[in-house]
Amino acid sequence: IFSYINRGGRDLKRFGAHHLYLSIPAVFPPQAGDHGNIWVCLDEWPAITPAHYYFASDGKLQTDFLAQGGSTPVRVDPRHPVPTVGGTALGLDTCGQWDQTDIESRDDVASFTTAPLNRPLAILGPTVFSLHVSSSANDTDVIVRLVDVSPTGVAVNLFETGVRMRWRAGMDKEPRPLEPNKIYPVHLQLHTAHVFNAQHRIRVHVMGTNYPQVSLNPNNFGPLETANMRAPIVATNLLHHSPEAPSSVTLPTVSLSGLEERQCNPKRALSSTITDQSTGSKGVTIAQIRPGSSGAENGYSLDRLPDEVK
Repeated sequence: IFSYINRGGRDLKRFGAHHLYLSIPAVFPPQAGDHGNIWVCLDEWPAITPAHYYFASDGKLQTDFLAQGGSTPVRVDPRHPVPTVGGTALGLDTCGQWDQTDIESRDDVASFTTAPLNRPLAILGPTVFSLHVSSSANDTDVIVRLVDVSPTGVAVNLFETGVRMRWRAGMDKEPRPLEPNKIYPVHLQLHTAHVFNAQHRIRVHVMGTNYPQVSLNPNNFGPLETANMRAPIVATNLLHHSPEAPSSVTLPTVSLSGLEERQCNPKRALSSTITDQSTGSKGVTIAQIRPGSSGAENGYSLDRLPDEVK
């Protein structure tokens, strides 16, 4: 159901759905006063208020754009890639949500962080990254990760996505090399559902490798076969944050109290029938929001009723 609504912006009632059942996670063990880890039942998608955060040269994510120039370098060495810790690679022992503190200590991962939040912040829908990037190489990867940082400093991965710049115009288009050191706009989108609790911080990682979840790019616009990794290029990517080339992330914030008022047990769906009027098909389907992988279509999965709520 979600993929229909997200792409077309259509009303739930078009599909004859009684409810959309959503899991709104929070990744840390609950503390007194914390929110999240709830199921909600919705007849229509909640109103979204975009929250813009701008990348700054001092590693901050801030709601006000300051007219400062500069850029942040990101070293990309295919022979020494950033290791995958967490995420959606099911074949890895570290699949899921993990502390990213060790990853953040690397010199090939750039981190940008907000101040501690004064109140809980719920997001539900497409998170959009609008970046300006240049590279010393004629091909490279740009990968972003959304992170929740607890008051004690534990940084847990939530969602991530990225682009291989040779396909910046789309995977259905002819690959094109970059002009080294030219600034290119990069637009990335991923589907998100999460509650950042009070005194937590929002963080974004920017990097050029995430191996083995993302295959290695030799950064030379050559074939992506393993043989071409014998002569990879170490690239320096720059994330720009100037008035002429700003970079930002836009979060889809929604009313947390509105979600909490619609808490429910999704097993009630067993007595409901959902009909897609475009196909006439019927069935009971639960939409459980899970952390996504790269690509705008991979942020949500549609599952049968989970065992823990039957």
